[in-house]
Amino acid sequence: MMRMIRGALLALSAPIHPRNVALLVATLVSVAACSGSDSSTGPSSGPAGSYQLRQIDQENLPVEIHGGPWFDPADGIFYERYLVSVDEGAVELCDCGRFSIWFNASIDGDGTLMTKHVEIDGDWEAHGSVIVLQADGAPGTATLTVHGRTIDLQIDLMGKGVNLDYTFRK
Repeated sequence: MMRMIRGALLALSAPIHPRNVALLVATLVSVAACSGSDSSTGPSSGPAGSYQLRQIDQENLPVEIHGGPWFDPADGIFYERYLVSVDEGAVELCDCGRFSIWFNASIDGDGTLMTKHVEIDGDWEAHGSVIVLQADGAPGTATLTVHGRTIDLQIDLMGKGVNLDYTFRK
């Protein structure tokens, strides 16, 4: 699974294929240790709800997550100037046990303007304040921790080996 994480998804530079979308969930890393009960509570009204992306690395949206040269292996194009800004996103936890994590981004590749929507869907289960995610069609699971009305995730959307702190609030 580590090989898949290392080679996973250049979500904002490559076309989104179903196998790649499912791999994005593998890049989610909990930024807080598990605290609270180890017993499984399953979906409930507690953490369920919609958490809107508010900040990336403590900066208000939109936030540039890449600015500089970039090689897009999907289409073999090298960009001298590739600017990627995340404009919005959300973590949605449904009472029915389903989740959706999505991001919208603006891209400027050498003057060509593009937009990209990345979305991951699957099942979730609560274990105290820790939420275990199982993306549709993806092997393994990922976790996130809910702190009251906030979710903090470390994510590498560009696949550069650099996690940024994404803060979502209810």
